[in-house]
Amino acid sequence: MKKQNSGFDIFRLVLDMQNLVGAYFEKAYQLSSNELVLRFNIPKGGKSELYINLSGYIYLTSEPKDKPNQPKTFAMVLRKHLRNARVVGIEQYEFDRIMVIKLSKDRNYRLVMELFGEGNALLIEDSESDNKIINAHYHRSWSARTLRPGRSYNFPPARTNPRTTALEDMLKIFKDTRRDLVRTLAIDLNLGGLYAEEVCKRVVMDKALKAASMEKSQIESIYKTIQALFEEVEQRPETLIVYEDTELIDVVPIKLNIYDTNKTEPVPNLSAGLEKYFLSFEASAAESVSDAVKTVMDKKAGLERQYKQQQEAIEKFKSASEKNRRLADLIYQNYKLCEGVLNKIAALREKYDWDEIQDEELLDIDEVTELNPHEGSVKLQLEGSDTEGAVGEEKVKLQLDFRLNVNQNAERYYERAKQSKEKHAGAVAALESTKEALKNIEEDLERSLEQAPEEDGSAKGAMIRRKTLWFERFRWFISSDELLTVAGHDASSNDRVVKKYLRSGDRYVHADLHGAPSVVVRRQEGDDDSPIPETTLNEACIFAVVHSKAWNSKVGAASAYWVNAEQVSRTPGTGEFLPKGAFMVRGKRNYVTGIELKAAVGEIEYEGTPLVMCGPESAVNFRTNRYITLRPGKTKKTTMAKKLKAIFQCSMDELMKIMPPGDVDIVEAVGIEIETD
Repeated sequence: MKKQNSGFDIFRLVLDMQNLVGAYFEKAYQLSSNELVLRFNIPKGGKSELYINLSGYIYLTSEPKDKPNQPKTFAMVLRKHLRNARVVGIEQYEFDRIMVIKLSKDRNYRLVMELFGEGNALLIEDSESDNKIINAHYHRSWSARTLRPGRSYNFPPARTNPRTTALEDMLKIFKDTRRDLVRTLAIDLNLGGLYAEEVCKRVVMDKALKAASMEKSQIESIYKTIQALFEEVEQRPETLIVYEDTELIDVVPIKLNIYDTNKTEPVPNLSAGLEKYFLSFEASAAESVSDAVKTVMDKKAGLERQYKQQQEAIEKFKSASEKNRRLADLIYQNYKLCEGVLNKIAALREKYDWDEIQDEELLDIDEVTELNPHEGSVKLQLEGSDTEGAVGEEKVKLQLDFRLNVNQNAERYYERAKQSKEKHAGAVAALESTKEALKNIEEDLERSLEQAPEEDGSAKGAMIRRKTLWFERFRWFISSDELLTVAGHDASSNDRVVKKYLRSGDRYVHADLHGAPSVVVRRQEGDDDSPIPETTLNEACIFAVVHSKAWNSKVGAASAYWVNAEQVSRTPGTGEFLPKGAFMVRGKRNYVTGIELKAAVGEIEYEGTPLVMCGPESAVNFRTNRYITLRPGKTKKTTMAKKLKAIFQCSMDELMKIMPPGDVDIVEAVGIEIETD
């Protein structure tokens, strides 16, 4: 499902927008934190509005947006410098998702829209000597460039431009890559997954072919097909909206063979298709995000009530424990008096019945305030404590059981104090669990609110939902040998991973320490004879260590082992017990030692679905040239996830599930820019 404009979309949009050349900039509006609308006045052609969503898409809108009454800062800067400026050119930078609008008035300007990562819009003074940034929608700093007013503007490092790449350069790219055909096209040639699949289908070649082993004639055929794609887009044919049943799944600027079996709907131009597509998903995203926020808030309210009740219980148990201990001490402080009362009651009971004892007031002791024969109790009012049991000058009523002696009465109060103390300890532990749950729910709520609807009810920049693949319920990665590896994230999922997904011929992997996930390396379906390659087993061992307690312990290196599926059992040895999620491994273990604690996070494509994957650097690098490598460090996991969310245009939940289990530091950023603190 489309989440952003592709390079081909920008290429086509630039062609469609050439009618704006000669138009005059009229106004800029900032609709929300990541939305802009630019209005142009076309001589003898009326007005035209360009909608820009910095989450990654842009189009000419036919439906005027509701504008704010007061312009925000960035919109005001654009109005100040560009009002009545004439558009002199519109272009795409290389084949990247960057659109540049050139304008001229008393001086020359460039308005640059960077539609990747978190996105940005920049106004630049265009001169021969300098490209000074007048203002940037987002101020950003990286190691390679800085986007702030007064600084010189530099484009991000350009990726391969498939439109201008010569055949000789393409031959070299194929010769040097380790990837298969489809990933070489998508990553090394920068076509993206969709158009890489399309090229494979048009040239009728197996997309799993190893690119380095292909014949020159095959690469020449691919080269011609790529050039033909650009020629088709340049002819500006009818744009097509693509459906899966009744659901919109894509908008394409040309007819694609990979959508031959899908229902399509023609629209006049790409902007019209993009507008219909993204507006439909904004509405559904707003509804789903609103429901998510309400669910999290309900959970939070329940936890807060529970927290308050537990706090009250803690105070109650603490007070009861102290009171009973002090009453026991008070008995011993008044030992002779208590003993005298108990002895006198015992003596009177031998001579009189209860009515006589109470009516004749034979129990003539000043400290006795009440005698209850039915309960077997006598109450005394003693000096030394107030009525709550705290030490003071007030008198307290002390209740004794006259069927017990003094020591037994005191011991009864000590036992009550002990029981209250134990309940107090249990309540404190429960309170800590609730506190941790509240901390987690606060993070959930923060992530939900980030995607929540704006005041106008739309979900600005909310993530477009897609179907969840089965393995996303677990920790997972895809190895350099194209093998899926899954792991549990708690005792229940460890149990499920092994019982349901460990098959004959698969491999079981575990870090060589307690508190690590069960990892299952799954062989290809139907490939019963080929052994699982050593590269995959090594990567699986790295994966097992990264997601173990070793990450938070910040050790320099760790070890893991792998075994055959047949060596794993839920049957414990004699006299042993296996808790849920634990397994017995019998026989030889194959160890991998000295594993460095590093993990990479990058956006990949799996069977046509864009996913964010966290795994060994070699596995992530094999599938994408846009990733970040992490190691144990000092940056909070949630802080890093927020940065990566903006870069990969995914949800916080998706990232929090797949990232290593603790704080991180950046080792290296490849093909992306990530803001420095």
